[in-house]
Amino acid sequence: MFTTSLSIVFRYPKTENQEVVSGEVKNAFHFTNELVAKSKLSTIISFEEDLKQNYVENRADGISIIRISTPKTRGVIRYLTRVFNAYLFCRKIAFNKYDIVHSHVTYGSILAVLLGFRKVLITTPHGTNYQEIQTELGKSFKDRLRRLNAELQRMLDTMAMNASTLTTSVSEYQVADMKHTYRCVRPICVVYNGVPEYYKENADIVKFYDGLFIGRACKKKGIDLFYQLAQQRPNKYFKMVLGDEIFTTLPASFMRKLENLENIDIVYRRTEQQLVEDINSARVLLVPSRGYESLPTVIMEAIACAVPVIATNAWGNPEVIKNQNLLFKEDVFEDFVRAYEYASERGYQDNDYSNKSLNTEHGKLINAYEAIKK
Repeated sequence: MFTTSLSIVFRYPKTENQEVVSGEVKNAFHFTNELVAKSKLSTIISFEEDLKQNYVENRADGISIIRISTPKTRGVIRYLTRVFNAYLFCRKIAFNKYDIVHSHVTYGSILAVLLGFRKVLITTPHGTNYQEIQTELGKSFKDRLRRLNAELQRMLDTMAMNASTLTTSVSEYQVADMKHTYRCVRPICVVYNGVPEYYKENADIVKFYDGLFIGRACKKKGIDLFYQLAQQRPNKYFKMVLGDEIFTTLPASFMRKLENLENIDIVYRRTEQQLVEDINSARVLLVPSRGYESLPTVIMEAIACAVPVIATNAWGNPEVIKNQNLLFKEDVFEDFVRAYEYASERGYQDNDYSNKSLNTEHGKLINAYEAIKK
């Protein structure tokens, strides 16, 4: 019988109105909130980058949140210092009083093992750094170091997954990748990221933007294709939601070009409620990623809002987007434009998308918890 669990996450929001554009933050947040609502969660460990010291927050609903201050380092150093800092603060906690530890970051699973947890350990890697960073890297000395760093982090992620009772994937596509790239030999369960009820169509919001982009300002997100489209369509009005500036890796010269286009609005650090308004204000969401994605949560959020989505025809995207006309060849601008024009003319059609994107499947993992216990 399921009794109590602990979740390990990155940057657990202090309020629902905090900026949580990053999927690594929001997906874990929505999942843990669902467990709280079902009285299946008692403790959360949250790694934070804006704290001066560690502290424990005891909420009125009985949930304890252990907030761990982490230095603003990068790469494997960040990975290891987070584990070490949390270990020093949490080593007096009797981890084995929990039936299940569910880590939404792989370094959290390493922490659980170091703290002697011996029951059910579940790992959900919301980020896939090793595959994604390959698109960013060139041949410079700095990029070679970044490649080495990614390889070391992949090795640590592999250790975390194979120390787990169960690893979850956000798409069917990613399962094979986990087995190949991470050599994961442990059981894998597919759990699509859920979309909260407040992501829905709002008829009161005017469709002001002809196209919307949501994501980090980095090469792999395909922002250059979005920029080209805006250049070619000066009579169309576009919007970009870029999250936090700290995640920007594109050259300053390119960012200035973006900012100088009069038909693009650029905003940063949106709250969940603002993001819902952003999506509902657009006629089409554009997801021109390259290199690697598992399955972008923003696709499912837009579908829940009944906003047409076009995306790269790769990875987990075709599992959700069923109309091939809404998918385009990776990095082919002409095909990107074709899909955009098709979506603009067609609008939203229910049969273009899979229903799995509209409903949370977190219950599937909760069932997996119960099955493991039995």
